This record gives sequence, structure tokens and C-alpha cells, in this order.
Amino acid sequence: MKLKQKIVLAMVGLLCLLALSLYLVVDIQVHTLVNMNSSDELASILDLGYQLMDQMYPGPWRQDQVGLYKGNELMNDNTKLVDKIQEQTGALATIFKGDTRVATNVTLENGARALGTKAAPEVSNTVLINGQDFIGEADVVGAQFLTRYTPLRDANGKVIGMWFVGIEMDQVNQVINRLDNSIGLIVLGCIILGIIAALFFTNSILKPIPHLLSSFNKASQGDLTAETPIITKDEIGELARGFNEMLSKQRESMLFVHNSSAQINNNSLQIANGNEDLSQRTQEQ
Repeated sequence: MKLKQKIVLAMVGLLCLLALSLYLVVDIQVHTLVNMNSSDELASILDLGYQLMDQMYPGPWRQDQVGLYKGNELMNDNTKLVDKIQEQTGALATIFKGDTRVATNVTLENGARALGTKAAPEVSNTVLINGQDFIGEADVVGAQFLTRYTPLRDANGKVIGMWFVGIEMDQVNQVINRLDNSIGLIVLGCIILGIIAALFFTNSILKPIPHLLSSFNKASQGDLTAETPIITKDEIGELARGFNEMLSKQRESMLFVHNSSAQINNNSLQIANGNEDLSQRTQEQ
């Protein structure tokens, strides 16, 4: 595998790891924020519904054998309030007598209103027995809802029922999924841009390498003029400069050796000529 491929693969792997980590962190935050926002909206809807009940049906809550009353209004099968809440906010609403639904827009699988059905045990325990609000996920006639329940008290402060608003978790999850998809596309786009940047960056770093390799090959075959261009000012540029200086010194050394050899040959020739001249003079004498 070539150096360029190794660098690109390493950078792409790092980008993918960082992107995945970022996506998981953001995904957790999205889940938390959507649930918190939905819960806050339900709290507002719960208060709005209670205020509407006081405006539409003034008076305290009470119950008898017939049903549950708000002031003088029998609330059993009274769907005006719960339907108005759904129309204005999109949330489902229910009025309970004890733990039993007496007015609701929550429906069964056959489409009928879920009248006469019971609240989940954990809800009844929190609201009816302990007199506290229930906040969170709960089973509502077989489906998971993000819910808010609050006690309904009579004139003496006794808990006699519950007021509920909620949205199906499927709706919450749809919002989360849409946000997750958007975030995923953004992260994918960042990865693609990162890969393009990595390729550009790698090409920029390794651009002098082919020139260096070519010069190395020529120099290994005896071509001491094969200097490489200095393209960058980084360590690779310093390597190219050092290589060129090495070639220059080798050329100087070769020139010095050549000149020395020529000088030696010239001196040898002069000595030989001198010896020959000396020999001739000796013979003449």
C-alpha cells in the first residue's frame, strides 16, 4: 500500500470515528431535549385545561354514585373539554373518577373512546394514593404515552379523580427520528468534506515525493546532475535541499578527483619526458 493511501485511510478513519462520536453525543442530547420540551408543553397544556375547566364549569369537584361533577356539571361522558384541548394543542386528555376514565378522547383499537378503562397502577399509586403529580412515560390503554397526571380534589381536599394530558411516544419518536436524520445528513456531509480536504492535504504534502524518487533513481545510476525541485518549505523541502547539496558536493568531489588525476598525469608525463631527456644526455656524454 502506498504512503498516500495509508495517510488517506488513517485520516478517513479518524474522521469517521470523530463523526460517529459526535453523532452519538448529539443524538443523546436530542432525545433529552425533545422529551424535556414535550414534558414542558404537557405541563402548560395541563394547566390550560384546568383553567378551562374552572371557566366552563365553576365550582368544586365532587362525586356521588352517579358520577363525577365539576360544580353542577356531570363530567361523565362530557367530551367538550377534552376535545377542545385536542383541537387546540393536539394532546389527548382524560378526566378520571378515581382510576376510571369517565371523559376522554383516548381511543381503543376499534376507534371507540376508552371510557371505563383504568389508569396504569403506577399512576394510580402516585396520584390517587400519594396525592402527587405523575410525570413521564406510562401505559395508556396498551400504548406508551409521555404523560402528565394531576389529582382532582373535592372541597375537603380529598383526591377523588385525576386530570390527564399526554402524547403518544410514537409522535415524540417521529420528531426525534426527523432530527436524527437531519443530524445524520449533516455529519455525513462533514465526513465527505473531510475526505475531500484530506485528499487535498495529502496531495499537497506528498507532491514533492515523485520528484525526489525520480532524482534518487537517476543519482543511483550515476547522474549527479539530477537535482530535485524544492517545492515546499517543510521537512520534505529540507530533504530535497539536502539531497541537492549532496549532489553538488559529489560533483565537486568528482571534479577535484578529475583535476587531481589530470595533474598527476601531467606531472608523470613531465617526469617521463625529463627522464628521457636525461637519458639522452647521458648517452651523448
